[in-house]
Amino acid sequence: MTTAQKQGQKQLVDYLNQTVDPYDFGGLINDWRNSGDVDLTESFNQEGDDLQVEDLSEGQLTRFTKWLKEYVDKHPEEVFDMGAEAPSYFHFRNAKALPSKSWLIHYTSQSPFTSFKHGRPGNQLGLTTWFRNRLELTAKCPENASGELGLYETLYGFSFDLSDTRHFGNERRKYGQNAVIFQHDYAIKAYHVGDNEYQCIFPLCGEYNAIPIYGITMAGGGWVTVDNNDIEFESNEALLQWAESRTKQRTKKKKQLAGFSSTTSRWLPGITVRHGTFDGMR
Repeated sequence: MTTAQKQGQKQLVDYLNQTVDPYDFGGLINDWRNSGDVDLTESFNQEGDDLQVEDLSEGQLTRFTKWLKEYVDKHPEEVFDMGAEAPSYFHFRNAKALPSKSWLIHYTSQSPFTSFKHGRPGNQLGLTTWFRNRLELTAKCPENASGELGLYETLYGFSFDLSDTRHFGNERRKYGQNAVIFQHDYAIKAYHVGDNEYQCIFPLCGEYNAIPIYGITMAGGGWVTVDNNDIEFESNEALLQWAESRTKQRTKKKKQLAGFSSTTSRWLPGITVRHGTFDGMR
């Protein structure tokens, strides 16, 4: 993980754990001024409706932020009415960074699932399915995984912590009987209020060691095709143990995000992933 990627991970954690960002609610500045919280004799760079958050002094910004927190607590219906347009931090709780090399699982009804392409920026993670253009934002690799684009330009995907065995039954019913497991070095985990579940959020294009899984049961597990043979697993724990053992053998080869083969004109299989695209373990 690079310094920029680590900083990007921390930025997302801090963003999702905040209470309110005053820059998201500049339209309420005049309500704040009219509330009596601020001395009208104080000088501002601009007056009236033209006043912007950027015009506030450090002390004024602190007071405006404090007033906003109280306002949001008293008027939660206004945040609810914002729907998908509400800042992401209103939809998540208890965000934390996941360790490097964490194994994640993404459930899907697709067969096979071949690509993580579409995502949402950091400020639009709350109700992603509400966006009409949710399939129009396509990550550009490898830039999207660099950590240098910033919170509002990076596109993120969703998954679950493979080691958390509490989730797979419900998610199988909700998202599909197939899945892909993969590793990521700078994902985060947070409680999503709307779905009442812990979810993992990761920058697209940073996935590696991707393995398609089929026929997941209520107990977890499923089967994997390797060298045209099907291997069946009775639980996610067994699947995780196999995946870790398998990838340890393969990490003798250099991990790559772009493994294009000029001889076959294909992305190399197994541990290489570009644009979230893979064609399974061989």
